[in-house]
Amino acid sequence: MCACFPFSFLRAQISPGELSTAHAALEGMGNCTSCHVLGKSIESQRCLNCHVELDRRIGAGRGYHANLKSQPCVQCHKEHHGRDFSLIRWDEKAFDHRSTGFELAGKHRGAECRKCHAPNRIKDAEIVRSKTVAVAKTYLGLERECAACHNDPHAGTLGSQCMKCHGNETWRPAPGFSHDQTKFPLSGKHQEVRCELCHGRPGVPGTTVRYTGLAFRACADCHKDPHAGKFKQPCEGCHATVGWETAGRKFDHTQTRFPLRGKHSLVACVRCHAPAAGPRGSRTRFAVARFSRCVDCHADPHGQQFAARRDRGECNSCHHEQGWKPAILPGFNHGTTRFPLRGKHSSTACALCHVPQKIFPATVRKIDIKLFAQCADCHLDTHRGQFAGRTDGGKCESCHRETGFRPSIYHMPAHTEARFPLNGAHEAVACDRCHILSTVKGDQVRLFRWEKLPGCEACHRDVHRGQFTAARVDGCVSCHSTQAWITAMYDHSRTSFRLDGKHRSVPCAGCHLQGSAQQGTWRLRGTPTRCAACHTNLRTG
Repeated sequence: MCACFPFSFLRAQISPGELSTAHAALEGMGNCTSCHVLGKSIESQRCLNCHVELDRRIGAGRGYHANLKSQPCVQCHKEHHGRDFSLIRWDEKAFDHRSTGFELAGKHRGAECRKCHAPNRIKDAEIVRSKTVAVAKTYLGLERECAACHNDPHAGTLGSQCMKCHGNETWRPAPGFSHDQTKFPLSGKHQEVRCELCHGRPGVPGTTVRYTGLAFRACADCHKDPHAGKFKQPCEGCHATVGWETAGRKFDHTQTRFPLRGKHSLVACVRCHAPAAGPRGSRTRFAVARFSRCVDCHADPHGQQFAARRDRGECNSCHHEQGWKPAILPGFNHGTTRFPLRGKHSSTACALCHVPQKIFPATVRKIDIKLFAQCADCHLDTHRGQFAGRTDGGKCESCHRETGFRPSIYHMPAHTEARFPLNGAHEAVACDRCHILSTVKGDQVRLFRWEKLPGCEACHRDVHRGQFTAARVDGCVSCHSTQAWITAMYDHSRTSFRLDGKHRSVPCAGCHLQGSAQQGTWRLRGTPTRCAACHTNLRTG
Protein backbone atom coordinates (compact mmCIF):
# COMPACT_ATOMS: atom_id res chain seq x y z
CA MET A 1 0.00 0.00 0.00
CA CYS A 2 1.40 3.26 -0.96
CA ALA A 3 1.27 5.91 1.64
CA CYS A 4 0.62 9.39 0.19
CA PHE A 5 1.23 12.61 2.27
CA PRO A 6 -0.18 16.00 1.41
CA PHE A 7 2.40 18.57 0.12
CA SER A 8 1.51 21.07 2.76
CA PHE A 9 2.29 18.49 5.38
CA LEU A 10 5.67 17.82 3.91
CA ARG A 11 6.44 21.57 3.68
CA ALA A 12 5.50 22.04 7.24
CA GLN A 13 7.88 19.33 8.21
CA ILE A 14 10.73 21.02 6.33
CA SER A 15 9.91 24.83 6.47
CA PRO A 16 8.87 26.58 9.72
CA GLY A 17 6.58 28.96 7.79
CA GLU A 18 6.05 31.16 4.78
CA LEU A 19 8.67 33.65 3.75
CA SER A 20 8.01 37.37 3.80
CA THR A 21 6.84 39.15 0.70
CA ALA A 22 10.36 40.41 0.01
CA HIS A 23 11.67 36.81 -0.14
CA ALA A 24 8.56 35.16 -1.63
CA ALA A 25 10.42 34.34 -4.82
CA LEU A 26 12.63 31.96 -2.81
CA GLU A 27 9.70 29.95 -1.53
CA GLY A 28 10.07 26.15 -2.14
CA MET A 29 12.30 23.33 -1.02
CA GLY A 30 14.49 23.69 -4.03
CA ASN A 31 15.59 27.17 -2.91
CA CYS A 32 16.43 26.40 0.69
CA THR A 33 20.12 26.22 0.07
CA SER A 34 20.02 29.73 -1.42
CA CYS A 35 20.04 30.95 2.16
CA HIS A 36 20.65 27.90 4.36
CA VAL A 37 23.78 25.83 4.63
CA LEU A 38 22.96 22.23 5.34
CA GLY A 39 23.77 21.30 8.85
CA LYS A 40 24.55 24.89 9.77
CA SER A 41 22.78 28.16 10.63
CA ILE A 42 22.21 30.82 8.03
CA GLU A 43 25.42 32.52 7.01
CA SER A 44 25.32 36.31 6.67
CA GLN A 45 27.43 36.18 3.53
CA ARG A 46 24.63 34.33 1.75
CA CYS A 47 22.35 37.29 2.57
CA LEU A 48 24.97 39.68 1.24
CA ASN A 49 25.30 37.66 -1.94
CA CYS A 50 21.88 38.97 -2.85
CA HIS A 51 22.06 42.29 -1.01
CA VAL A 52 25.21 43.37 -2.81
CA GLU A 53 24.57 47.05 -2.01
CA LEU A 54 24.94 46.35 1.70
CA ASP A 55 27.91 44.07 1.02
CA ARG A 56 29.79 46.90 -0.65
CA ARG A 57 28.90 49.41 2.07
CA ILE A 58 30.01 47.07 4.82
CA GLY A 59 33.22 46.39 2.94
CA ALA A 60 33.78 50.16 2.60
CA GLY A 61 33.00 50.70 6.27
CA ARG A 62 30.07 52.95 5.48
CA GLY A 63 26.71 53.20 7.13
CA TYR A 64 24.90 51.52 9.97
CA HIS A 65 25.55 47.89 8.92
CA ALA A 66 29.29 48.45 8.75
CA ASN A 67 29.24 48.83 12.54
CA LEU A 68 27.37 45.49 12.83
CA LYS A 69 29.48 43.34 10.49
CA SER A 70 30.34 40.89 13.27
CA GLN A 71 26.66 40.42 14.04
CA PRO A 72 24.70 37.88 11.92
CA CYS A 73 21.86 39.23 9.80
CA VAL A 74 19.31 36.79 11.30
CA GLN A 75 19.76 38.41 14.70
CA CYS A 76 17.71 41.38 13.50
CA HIS A 77 15.96 40.09 10.39
CA LYS A 78 13.76 37.03 11.05
CA GLU A 79 12.05 34.96 8.35
CA HIS A 80 9.37 32.32 7.88
CA HIS A 81 6.79 34.37 9.81
CA GLY A 82 4.46 34.91 6.89
CA ARG A 83 4.03 37.19 3.97
CA ASP A 84 3.03 40.29 5.97
CA PHE A 85 5.84 40.03 8.47
CA SER A 86 8.21 43.03 8.46
CA LEU A 87 11.86 42.10 8.26
CA ILE A 88 12.87 45.45 9.75
CA ARG A 89 11.79 46.10 13.31
CA TRP A 90 13.05 49.30 14.99
CA ASP A 91 11.94 52.41 16.85
CA GLU A 92 12.73 55.55 14.86
CA LYS A 93 12.51 57.82 17.90
CA ALA A 94 14.86 55.67 19.96
CA PHE A 95 17.33 55.09 17.16
CA ASP A 96 20.86 56.31 17.85
CA HIS A 97 21.94 57.96 14.64
CA ARG A 98 25.54 57.99 15.75
CA SER A 99 25.67 54.32 14.90
CA THR A 100 25.41 55.29 11.22
CA GLY A 101 28.57 57.37 11.40
CA PHE A 102 26.57 60.59 10.97
CA GLU A 103 25.70 62.18 14.31
CA LEU A 104 22.65 64.44 14.29
CA ALA A 105 23.64 67.76 15.83
CA GLY A 106 22.12 71.22 16.07
CA LYS A 107 19.04 71.70 13.94
CA HIS A 108 19.37 68.11 12.66
CA ARG A 109 18.29 66.74 16.02
CA GLY A 110 14.67 67.72 15.59
CA ALA A 111 14.34 66.74 11.95
CA GLU A 112 11.95 63.92 11.02
CA CYS A 113 13.66 60.87 9.52
CA ARG A 114 11.73 60.93 6.27
CA LYS A 115 12.48 64.64 5.78
CA CYS A 116 15.99 63.53 4.92
CA HIS A 117 15.49 59.85 3.95
CA ALA A 118 13.06 60.67 1.16
CA PRO A 119 13.07 58.90 -2.24
CA ASN A 120 13.83 62.13 -4.07
CA ARG A 121 16.99 62.64 -2.03
CA ILE A 122 18.53 59.25 -2.82
CA LYS A 123 21.31 60.01 -5.27
CA ASP A 124 23.28 56.74 -5.04
CA ALA A 125 22.91 55.25 -8.54
CA GLU A 126 23.42 51.70 -7.26
CA ILE A 127 20.55 52.01 -4.80
CA VAL A 128 18.31 53.65 -7.37
CA ARG A 129 18.96 50.81 -9.93
CA SER A 130 18.83 48.04 -7.33
CA LYS A 131 16.20 45.35 -7.81
CA THR A 132 16.36 44.28 -4.19
CA VAL A 133 15.98 47.71 -2.55
CA ALA A 134 12.62 49.46 -2.38
CA VAL A 135 13.53 53.08 -2.92
CA ALA A 136 10.30 54.29 -1.37
CA LYS A 137 11.09 52.49 1.89
CA THR A 138 14.84 52.30 2.18
CA TYR A 139 17.11 54.43 4.33
CA LEU A 140 20.09 53.65 2.12
CA GLY A 141 21.58 55.80 -0.58
CA LEU A 142 21.57 59.17 1.21
CA GLU A 143 24.83 61.09 0.90
CA ARG A 144 26.35 62.90 3.85
CA GLU A 145 27.20 66.15 2.06
CA CYS A 146 24.97 69.17 2.90
CA ALA A 147 23.93 69.50 -0.73
CA ALA A 148 22.29 66.02 -0.54
CA CYS A 149 19.45 67.62 1.44
CA HIS A 150 19.95 71.37 1.15
CA ASN A 151 19.93 73.56 -1.90
CA ASP A 152 23.25 75.27 -2.48
CA PRO A 153 22.54 79.03 -2.40
CA HIS A 154 26.06 79.60 -3.70
CA ALA A 155 25.37 77.58 -6.84
CA GLY A 156 28.63 75.67 -6.45
CA THR A 157 30.78 78.80 -6.58
CA LEU A 158 32.23 78.14 -3.13
CA GLY A 159 32.65 74.37 -3.32
CA SER A 160 30.79 71.66 -1.46
CA GLN A 161 32.38 71.97 2.00
CA CYS A 162 29.58 73.95 3.62
CA MET A 163 30.83 73.24 7.14
CA LYS A 164 33.88 75.41 6.55
CA CYS A 165 31.64 78.42 7.07
CA HIS A 166 28.32 77.18 8.40
CA GLY A 167 27.32 75.10 11.41
CA ASN A 168 24.52 72.77 12.40
CA GLU A 169 22.90 75.23 14.78
CA THR A 170 21.98 77.87 12.20
CA TRP A 171 22.73 78.73 8.63
CA ARG A 172 23.22 82.43 9.27
CA PRO A 173 25.39 83.92 10.47
CA ALA A 174 28.06 81.56 9.30
CA PRO A 175 30.25 81.05 12.39
CA GLY A 176 33.22 79.76 10.42
CA PHE A 177 33.23 82.57 7.89
CA SER A 178 35.31 85.72 8.23
CA HIS A 179 35.19 88.40 5.57
CA ASP A 180 38.74 89.28 6.58
CA GLN A 181 39.85 86.11 4.77
CA THR A 182 38.45 87.41 1.50
CA LYS A 183 39.86 89.89 -0.95
CA PHE A 184 37.52 92.53 0.48
CA PRO A 185 37.84 92.79 4.28
CA LEU A 186 34.92 94.70 5.79
CA SER A 187 35.64 97.82 7.81
CA GLY A 188 33.63 100.70 9.23
CA LYS A 189 30.06 100.95 8.00
CA HIS A 190 30.59 97.99 5.65
CA GLN A 191 30.45 95.73 8.70
CA GLU A 192 26.82 96.76 9.26
CA VAL A 193 25.64 96.02 5.73
CA ARG A 194 23.40 92.98 5.29
CA CYS A 195 24.98 90.28 3.12
CA GLU A 196 22.12 90.21 0.59
CA LEU A 197 22.62 93.91 -0.27
CA CYS A 198 25.85 92.95 -2.00
CA HIS A 199 25.43 89.26 -2.73
CA GLY A 200 21.71 89.01 -3.40
CA ARG A 201 18.99 87.32 -1.37
CA PRO A 202 18.50 83.57 -1.72
CA GLY A 203 15.04 82.36 -2.65
CA VAL A 204 13.92 85.56 -4.31
CA PRO A 205 12.71 84.93 -7.87
CA GLY A 206 14.87 86.60 -10.47
CA THR A 207 17.68 87.18 -7.95
CA THR A 208 21.10 85.72 -8.57
CA VAL A 209 23.13 85.07 -5.44
CA ARG A 210 26.77 85.71 -6.15
CA TYR A 211 29.70 85.36 -3.81
CA THR A 212 32.51 85.38 -6.33
CA GLY A 213 33.28 87.55 -9.29
CA LEU A 214 31.86 90.70 -7.68
CA ALA A 215 33.39 94.05 -8.62
CA PHE A 216 34.68 95.89 -5.54
CA ARG A 217 37.88 97.67 -6.52
CA ALA A 218 36.24 101.10 -6.68
CA CYS A 219 33.47 102.60 -4.53
CA ALA A 220 31.47 103.28 -7.68
CA ASP A 221 31.17 99.51 -8.24
CA CYS A 222 28.54 99.52 -5.46
CA HIS A 223 27.71 103.16 -4.72
CA LYS A 224 26.27 105.86 -6.91
CA ASP A 225 28.35 108.99 -7.27
CA PRO A 226 26.41 111.72 -5.38
CA HIS A 227 28.76 114.33 -6.83
CA ALA A 228 27.73 113.54 -10.39
CA GLY A 229 31.34 113.34 -11.54
CA LYS A 230 32.38 116.76 -10.22
CA PHE A 231 35.43 115.31 -8.43
CA LYS A 232 38.00 113.25 -10.28
CA GLN A 233 39.90 111.98 -7.25
CA PRO A 234 38.85 108.62 -5.75
CA CYS A 235 36.20 108.61 -3.02
CA GLU A 236 38.67 107.56 -0.34
CA GLY A 237 40.51 110.83 -0.87
CA CYS A 238 37.77 112.51 1.20
CA HIS A 239 35.65 109.73 2.67
CA ALA A 240 36.29 106.71 4.86
CA THR A 241 34.36 103.54 5.59
CA VAL A 242 33.66 104.74 9.14
CA GLY A 243 30.96 106.97 7.66
CA TRP A 244 30.15 108.99 4.58
CA GLU A 245 29.43 112.12 6.61
CA THR A 246 32.96 112.20 8.02
CA ALA A 247 34.32 113.50 4.73
CA GLY A 248 35.38 116.81 6.27
CA ARG A 249 37.91 115.09 8.52
CA LYS A 250 40.07 114.15 5.58
CA PHE A 251 39.11 116.78 3.05
CA ASP A 252 41.53 119.67 2.70
CA HIS A 253 39.41 122.73 2.02
CA THR A 254 42.51 124.86 1.49
CA GLN A 255 42.79 123.26 -1.94
CA THR A 256 39.53 124.92 -2.97
CA ARG A 257 38.83 128.52 -3.92
CA PHE A 258 37.41 129.13 -0.45
CA PRO A 259 39.87 128.13 2.30
CA LEU A 260 38.14 127.77 5.66
CA ARG A 261 39.45 130.04 8.40
CA GLY A 262 38.27 131.06 11.84
CA LYS A 263 34.65 130.24 12.56
CA HIS A 264 34.20 128.89 9.03
CA SER A 265 36.37 125.91 9.93
CA LEU A 266 33.78 124.87 12.54
CA VAL A 267 30.76 125.03 10.27
CA ALA A 268 29.18 121.71 9.30
CA CYS A 269 29.63 120.93 5.59
CA VAL A 270 25.91 120.63 4.99
CA ARG A 271 25.35 124.24 6.11
CA CYS A 272 26.98 125.41 2.88
CA HIS A 273 26.72 122.31 0.74
CA ALA A 274 23.04 121.79 1.35
CA PRO A 275 21.18 118.89 -0.27
CA ALA A 276 19.62 119.86 -3.54
CA ALA A 277 18.29 118.03 -6.58
CA GLY A 278 21.08 117.31 -9.01
CA PRO A 279 21.79 115.26 -12.11
CA ARG A 280 21.36 111.49 -12.07
CA GLY A 281 19.17 111.72 -8.99
CA SER A 282 21.95 113.21 -6.88
CA ARG A 283 20.73 114.84 -3.66
CA THR A 284 23.94 116.49 -2.51
CA ARG A 285 25.33 119.77 -3.81
CA PHE A 286 29.01 120.49 -3.41
CA ALA A 287 29.65 123.25 -5.93
CA VAL A 288 28.69 126.59 -4.37
CA ALA A 289 27.96 129.13 -7.05
CA ARG A 290 28.64 132.35 -5.11
CA PHE A 291 30.86 132.96 -2.13
CA SER A 292 32.93 136.06 -2.93
CA ARG A 293 30.91 138.27 -0.55
CA CYS A 294 29.63 137.55 2.93
CA VAL A 295 26.06 138.30 1.89
CA ASP A 296 26.24 135.44 -0.61
CA CYS A 297 25.79 133.12 2.37
CA HIS A 298 24.85 135.34 5.30
CA ALA A 299 21.77 137.50 5.66
CA ASP A 300 22.46 141.19 6.28
CA PRO A 301 21.50 141.71 9.94
CA HIS A 302 21.79 145.48 9.52
CA GLY A 303 18.95 145.76 7.04
CA GLN A 304 21.00 147.47 4.30
CA GLN A 305 21.95 150.32 6.63
CA PHE A 306 25.44 150.44 5.13
CA ALA A 307 24.54 149.79 1.50
CA ALA A 308 25.28 153.40 0.57
CA ARG A 309 28.88 153.18 1.76
CA ARG A 310 31.71 153.08 -0.73
CA ASP A 311 32.30 149.37 -0.05
CA ARG A 312 28.54 148.67 -0.30
CA GLY A 313 28.50 147.67 3.35
CA GLU A 314 30.99 144.83 3.01
CA CYS A 315 30.97 142.87 6.27
CA ASN A 316 34.75 142.57 6.61
CA SER A 317 34.93 146.31 7.13
CA CYS A 318 33.87 145.67 10.71
CA HIS A 319 33.80 141.87 11.17
CA HIS A 320 36.24 139.03 10.65
CA GLU A 321 36.21 135.26 10.35
CA GLN A 322 37.38 134.75 13.91
CA GLY A 323 33.93 135.70 15.15
CA TRP A 324 31.03 137.98 14.45
CA LYS A 325 31.49 139.64 17.83
CA PRO A 326 33.14 141.90 18.80
CA ALA A 327 31.89 143.63 15.69
CA ILE A 328 34.38 146.48 15.59
CA LEU A 329 37.78 145.45 14.37
CA PRO A 330 40.82 146.61 16.36
CA GLY A 331 41.77 150.06 15.15
CA PHE A 332 38.31 151.06 14.01
CA ASN A 333 38.09 154.85 14.06
CA HIS A 334 34.68 155.97 15.26
CA GLY A 335 35.85 159.49 14.51
CA THR A 336 35.09 158.86 10.86
CA THR A 337 31.42 158.61 11.75
CA ARG A 338 29.02 161.42 12.53
CA PHE A 339 29.42 160.76 16.23
CA PRO A 340 33.09 160.65 17.28
CA LEU A 341 33.60 158.87 20.59
CA ARG A 342 35.41 160.83 23.28
CA GLY A 343 35.95 160.46 26.99
CA LYS A 344 33.68 157.92 28.64
CA HIS A 345 31.94 157.30 25.32
CA SER A 346 35.08 155.61 23.99
CA SER A 347 34.81 152.84 26.62
CA THR A 348 31.08 152.29 26.23
CA ALA A 349 30.01 148.87 24.92
CA CYS A 350 28.66 149.09 21.38
CA ALA A 351 25.40 147.36 22.30
CA LEU A 352 24.50 150.09 24.79
CA CYS A 353 23.96 152.54 21.95
CA HIS A 354 23.33 150.23 19.01
CA VAL A 355 20.29 148.52 20.44
CA PRO A 356 17.58 146.80 18.38
CA GLN A 357 14.88 149.18 17.29
CA LYS A 358 11.22 148.27 17.42
CA ILE A 359 10.70 149.26 13.83
CA PHE A 360 13.39 146.83 12.69
CA PRO A 361 14.08 143.16 13.26
CA ALA A 362 15.83 142.35 16.51
CA THR A 363 19.21 142.02 14.77
CA VAL A 364 19.00 145.44 13.12
CA ARG A 365 20.75 148.07 15.21
CA LYS A 366 20.14 151.40 13.57
CA ILE A 367 20.80 154.85 15.02
CA ASP A 368 19.23 157.88 13.38
CA ILE A 369 21.55 160.90 13.31
CA LYS A 370 18.72 162.92 14.85
CA LEU A 371 18.65 160.61 17.86
CA PHE A 372 22.03 161.54 19.30
CA ALA A 373 22.16 165.33 18.87
CA GLN A 374 21.56 165.85 22.60
CA CYS A 375 22.69 163.97 25.67
CA ALA A 376 19.09 163.34 26.67
CA ASP A 377 18.65 161.27 23.49
CA CYS A 378 20.64 158.52 25.16
CA HIS A 379 20.92 159.48 28.83
CA LEU A 380 18.18 159.94 31.40
CA ASP A 381 17.83 163.43 32.87
CA THR A 382 18.97 162.81 36.43
CA HIS A 383 17.67 166.27 37.38
CA ARG A 384 14.15 165.50 36.18
CA GLY A 385 13.73 168.70 34.18
CA GLN A 386 14.80 171.16 36.88
CA PHE A 387 16.89 173.11 34.35
CA ALA A 388 14.47 172.96 31.43
CA GLY A 389 13.54 176.62 31.97
CA ARG A 390 17.07 177.88 31.43
CA THR A 391 17.95 179.77 28.29
CA ASP A 392 20.04 176.81 27.02
CA GLY A 393 17.20 174.38 27.69
CA GLY A 394 19.19 172.65 30.41
CA LYS A 395 21.93 171.25 28.21
CA CYS A 396 24.01 168.72 30.06
CA GLU A 397 27.28 170.05 28.65
CA SER A 398 26.73 173.30 30.56
CA CYS A 399 27.74 171.46 33.72
CA HIS A 400 29.12 168.09 32.60
CA ARG A 401 31.75 166.73 30.22
CA GLU A 402 32.28 163.45 28.29
CA THR A 403 35.27 162.69 30.50
CA GLY A 404 32.82 161.89 33.29
CA PHE A 405 29.50 162.92 34.74
CA ARG A 406 31.23 163.74 38.02
CA PRO A 407 32.68 166.09 39.07
CA SER A 408 30.49 168.79 37.62
CA ILE A 409 32.17 171.73 35.91
CA TYR A 410 29.67 174.10 37.54
CA HIS A 411 31.99 176.11 39.82
CA MET A 412 31.79 179.08 42.15
CA PRO A 413 31.94 181.83 39.51
CA ALA A 414 28.89 180.34 37.81
CA HIS A 415 27.01 180.31 41.11
CA THR A 416 27.29 184.11 41.32
CA GLU A 417 24.89 184.27 38.40
CA ALA A 418 22.33 182.14 40.17
CA ARG A 419 19.52 183.47 42.28
CA PHE A 420 21.54 182.55 45.35
CA PRO A 421 25.11 183.84 44.94
CA LEU A 422 27.62 182.21 47.27
CA ASN A 423 29.78 184.43 49.40
CA GLY A 424 31.49 184.39 52.70
CA ALA A 425 31.29 181.13 54.63
CA HIS A 426 28.83 179.74 52.09
CA GLU A 427 31.70 179.34 49.59
CA ALA A 428 33.22 176.56 51.68
CA VAL A 429 30.01 174.56 52.05
CA ALA A 430 29.86 171.27 50.13
CA CYS A 431 27.22 171.27 47.37
CA ASP A 432 25.23 168.32 48.75
CA ARG A 433 24.80 170.14 52.09
CA CYS A 434 22.32 172.44 50.39
CA HIS A 435 21.32 170.42 47.35
CA ILE A 436 19.88 167.52 49.29
CA LEU A 437 17.93 164.53 47.98
CA SER A 438 14.30 165.34 47.53
CA THR A 439 11.27 164.03 45.66
CA VAL A 440 10.93 165.52 42.18
CA LYS A 441 8.28 164.13 39.85
CA GLY A 442 8.01 161.06 41.97
CA ASP A 443 11.76 160.27 42.01
CA GLN A 444 14.43 160.88 44.61
CA VAL A 445 16.84 163.38 43.04
CA ARG A 446 19.00 166.22 44.23
CA LEU A 447 17.19 169.50 44.50
CA PHE A 448 18.73 172.33 42.46
CA ARG A 449 15.80 174.58 41.79
CA TRP A 450 13.38 176.19 44.25
CA GLU A 451 10.26 178.02 43.28
CA LYS A 452 10.93 180.39 46.20
CA LEU A 453 14.34 180.86 47.70
CA PRO A 454 14.31 179.60 51.30
CA GLY A 455 15.51 181.61 54.27
CA CYS A 456 18.44 180.86 56.50
CA GLU A 457 16.33 178.53 58.63
CA ALA A 458 15.99 176.17 55.67
CA CYS A 459 19.59 175.15 56.21
CA HIS A 460 20.53 176.51 59.64
CA ARG A 461 19.11 175.66 63.04
CA ASP A 462 17.60 178.60 64.92
CA VAL A 463 19.88 178.84 67.91
CA HIS A 464 17.61 181.55 69.31
CA ARG A 465 14.70 179.16 69.46
CA GLY A 466 12.17 181.58 68.02
CA GLN A 467 12.96 184.54 70.28
CA PHE A 468 12.93 186.88 67.26
CA THR A 469 10.37 185.19 65.06
CA ALA A 470 7.62 187.71 65.66
CA ALA A 471 9.76 190.83 65.85
CA ARG A 472 12.30 190.08 63.09
CA VAL A 473 11.67 191.72 59.76
CA ASP A 474 14.70 190.91 57.64
CA GLY A 475 15.64 187.67 59.34
CA CYS A 476 19.06 186.51 60.41
CA VAL A 477 20.86 189.12 58.32
CA SER A 478 19.64 191.75 60.74
CA CYS A 479 22.43 190.65 63.04
CA HIS A 480 24.55 188.16 61.13
CA SER A 481 26.39 188.00 57.78
CA THR A 482 27.71 185.22 55.62
CA GLN A 483 31.23 186.06 56.65
CA ALA A 484 30.80 184.48 60.11
CA TRP A 485 27.98 183.72 62.48
CA ILE A 486 29.68 184.75 65.68
CA THR A 487 30.60 188.26 64.63
CA ALA A 488 27.05 189.52 64.83
CA MET A 489 26.49 192.95 63.31
CA TYR A 490 23.90 194.03 65.85
CA ASP A 491 23.29 197.65 66.91
CA HIS A 492 22.47 197.45 70.63
CA SER A 493 21.25 201.01 70.56
CA ARG A 494 18.14 199.73 68.88
CA THR A 495 17.16 198.02 72.11
CA SER A 496 15.91 199.44 75.37
CA PHE A 497 19.35 198.84 76.94
CA ARG A 498 21.94 201.07 75.34
CA LEU A 499 25.51 199.94 75.86
CA ASP A 500 27.65 202.73 77.37
CA GLY A 501 30.99 202.88 79.05
CA LYS A 502 32.36 199.55 80.21
CA HIS A 503 29.32 197.71 78.89
CA ARG A 504 30.64 198.17 75.35
CA SER A 505 33.59 195.87 76.01
CA VAL A 506 31.55 193.12 77.62
CA PRO A 507 31.17 190.09 75.32
CA CYS A 508 27.62 189.14 74.37
CA ALA A 509 27.85 185.82 76.22
CA GLY A 510 28.51 187.64 79.45
CA CYS A 511 24.89 188.71 79.60
CA HIS A 512 23.02 186.49 77.13
CA LEU A 513 24.53 183.01 77.60
CA GLN A 514 23.08 180.80 80.28
CA GLY A 515 25.20 177.78 80.96
CA SER A 516 28.36 176.55 79.23
CA ALA A 517 29.38 177.65 75.79
CA GLN A 518 28.76 174.11 74.46
CA GLN A 519 25.40 173.36 76.10
CA GLY A 520 24.22 176.75 77.28
CA THR A 521 21.18 178.66 76.06
CA TRP A 522 21.29 182.10 74.51
CA ARG A 523 18.65 184.38 75.95
CA LEU A 524 18.27 187.59 74.02
CA ARG A 525 14.72 188.69 74.44
CA GLY A 526 13.70 189.28 78.05
CA THR A 527 17.25 189.70 79.30
CA PRO A 528 17.07 191.57 82.64
CA THR A 529 18.38 195.15 82.51
CA ARG A 530 18.76 195.79 86.25
CA CYS A 531 22.34 196.01 87.46
CA ALA A 532 21.79 193.41 90.16
CA ALA A 533 20.85 190.87 87.51
CA CYS A 534 24.44 190.77 86.34
CA HIS A 535 26.42 192.35 89.13
CA THR A 536 26.24 190.30 92.35
CA ASN A 537 28.97 192.12 94.37
CA LEU A 538 26.97 195.31 94.94
CA ARG A 539 26.09 196.27 98.53
CA THR A 540 22.50 195.94 99.46
CA GLY A 541 20.55 198.26 101.92
